[in-house]
Amino acid sequence: MEGREKCQALGNLHKNNQDNNASSIQHTSDERSQQQKQKEYLVGGEADNDIHPETNELTFEKGDFRKDQDNIEEVVESLTNEESINAFLARQRLRFVKGKLNDQETKNSMFLEMHIAAHNIDGIASVPSIQKLHNLLEFGKENNIDIMAISETNTDYRQEYFINQDIKSKVYSIIFSERDQKTKGSGTALVIHNKWMKHYYSVVRISPYILVVKFLFIQREIWVWSIYAAPNNQNMRKNLIDELIIAMEGHERSVHNTVVLHVVLGDFNDTINNRIDRSPSTGQPGSQFLIQLSQLGLYDVCRSLYLDAEIFTHEKWDKNKSKSGPISKSRIDQIWITHEPDVIPVEFSVHSSQMITNSHHSIISTTLNISGFIRNNFRHCVPDQLQDPDLGDKHQNKRIVDFSKITNVQWENFTETLDREIEAWDFQQLIDGFNCEIQLRDGKDNDGEEIKRRFNELWDNVMSAISIAMNIELPMKLVKYPGSRNTRHKLSFADKTMRHTTKLESLIRKICKDQDFLIAKDAHWIDYWLNRFNKYNDDYRRKEYDKFIDKYEELIIPTHDLFRDTWINNVKGVVKQRSKIDKNFLQAQCLSKIQESIEKRCNIIHSDIPKWLLSTQDAVKEHIIIDRAVISNKNESVRLAIDPKTIRTHAKDTFAGILRKRNTKSIEQDAFWSNIYRPKGEFTECMANLMDEITLEEWQ
Repeated sequence: MEGREKCQALGNLHKNNQDNNASSIQHTSDERSQQQKQKEYLVGGEADNDIHPETNELTFEKGDFRKDQDNIEEVVESLTNEESINAFLARQRLRFVKGKLNDQETKNSMFLEMHIAAHNIDGIASVPSIQKLHNLLEFGKENNIDIMAISETNTDYRQEYFINQDIKSKVYSIIFSERDQKTKGSGTALVIHNKWMKHYYSVVRISPYILVVKFLFIQREIWVWSIYAAPNNQNMRKNLIDELIIAMEGHERSVHNTVVLHVVLGDFNDTINNRIDRSPSTGQPGSQFLIQLSQLGLYDVCRSLYLDAEIFTHEKWDKNKSKSGPISKSRIDQIWITHEPDVIPVEFSVHSSQMITNSHHSIISTTLNISGFIRNNFRHCVPDQLQDPDLGDKHQNKRIVDFSKITNVQWENFTETLDREIEAWDFQQLIDGFNCEIQLRDGKDNDGEEIKRRFNELWDNVMSAISIAMNIELPMKLVKYPGSRNTRHKLSFADKTMRHTTKLESLIRKICKDQDFLIAKDAHWIDYWLNRFNKYNDDYRRKEYDKFIDKYEELIIPTHDLFRDTWINNVKGVVKQRSKIDKNFLQAQCLSKIQESIEKRCNIIHSDIPKWLLSTQDAVKEHIIIDRAVISNKNESVRLAIDPKTIRTHAKDTFAGILRKRNTKSIEQDAFWSNIYRPKGEFTECMANLMDEITLEEWQ
């Protein structure tokens, strides 16, 4: 009962926040701005205390931005205290009824939140750069990223298949845009979780700088625009605005009742507020390009959550690197979305790219609450019914209605039984009494809790009446919830070694990022990693790695003084050496594959040479080739034609005249056919007058 009361209270609070949409989503409260300033999140001064000394990662804590009860973040934070799926179902008073839906399938079928990220990776075209992509995918897996936009890939979609084969990711798929062959900095891509790939239905490669991937749901679509606004490329900016206008206006004219959420993210190379988006700040006006985006109905997710905080995603350093710090900072990596009442930004984070891609751009991520926007969340659900409190195991069997066996008679009996139950409970009188009691209350402090308790009690009685009628009249069936099957994919030894390197690097990054990371760990966790280190030390003992290793001792992970500062520094060196060997081994594998392809082609050519020589000899031909023709002219002259075009035309006319059916009149025949039956030889003169008329003299 307490959980239901909590969900009811949160539902009312959520509704109140939607009624105050402008104040809750835009976060324009002056009080909130003062709170942000008091929290000292501005970069510079005491804000450096929020930057981790090892990772230089700018951290924002959710609690510091939730002082106002009307803030939408507080609502979402309250809703996500419990398990998200269970909270959503309880809030909607729903439950699953699909029999073959196990726990993992239930999780994969729900789209309650959308975790998106963007990063300028600064090129992944070369073979050594593939490790950056491995690290970025591992980062996405650790942070539960659903969709990530990658800018400046210097790669096009023609290499998409091979890159997906190289990374061998069982979690993500990558879709690439085109590439500008004339310039270096171009190309975008979208890394998509396999859960979302089930709803992917279209990709539009507008240019080397704009990529659109579309996802289809029930009466909902999500269009993700991955962009890279190269410096001084005004054509790209104009093209993006035009494409957005066409997409939005075209959808408004559609007859389908479909709502589209547009998400535009990537490297914009522009800022809209140069006072807080750049350091040192300038008084120049904001970018017209971003102003046009806001006029189209999009808004910046970062500024909707943190209105006045100085947040930077890009650092510009001096080329000779003589200075101890960057020349300037800016927030040019951004995420924009269209206004939708059921899409609520929850959080925005900036992650350092050190030890991941080592780019001058940070990794930005945001979480959108889309539980009410995606209609698929309501599939396989029916209104909830009372559960037996003694049955706490979520994996046990349950009884549901077997809709495939229901007849019309059973539906009629169910309706009659339900009417009798409602009449017996006298719900109308209970509702009238409940409303009257609410009106007579004098505004006590506990009125809200009492009303919720009475309402939940009334609702439980309604569900009991429906459950009784259903169990009496309708056919039921038993639903089993089998556990999810864990299928593992067999990897090669090289893939396992690279995966171990990535996991080891991820562990070091976590330890350096959070100084309190090791405090909560117990002896079991340390023993687990000790076993992993012993296993990782055997990765390079295979003979395939012998020619790439100079000193094997440099690859040994120390198993004493674990997680101390000296140990961390030693492991950083081990990770560096492992990454170098993995890169060299991967290059050697690529060269070996190329060499094998060349040798295979040479063997094919060598084996086919006798066939080629035989085909050039004068052997018996199965087909007759006409390579010359004798042509007679009207003046009875004859010539030999060897021109292929002339031969083709003459043969076509000749065979057409012979084989074509036609009606021929005798007067239209030529001299040859008209004289074909004339007598020739010694009887010609005798028969010349045979057909003449008999004269009178001959009769007499």
